[in-house]
Amino acid sequence: ADDEILWTHGLLNKEYTEINLASVRTVRVTQSLFQRLVGSGDVAVFTTGDLPELSVRGLPEPDRIRELTKARAAIES
Repeated sequence: ADDEILWTHGLLNKEYTEINLASVRTVRVTQSLFQRLVGSGDVAVFTTGDLPELSVRGLPEPDRIRELTKARAAIES
């Protein structure tokens, strides 16, 4: 749905994570020097609590992902 983040991964065993955009509190992007050079980074999505609800390493264009997620979360809340 348009109001959720859906993260799917795994080849043989699939794992799905769904997060309602209205519950997104913080989107954190971290990048090593190498990741900055190649345009990738790690994205962590926080809802409630101190631990991320979703953490994904090595995504392309992490700043764009953060901006889009925050923009959609603002619309949903």
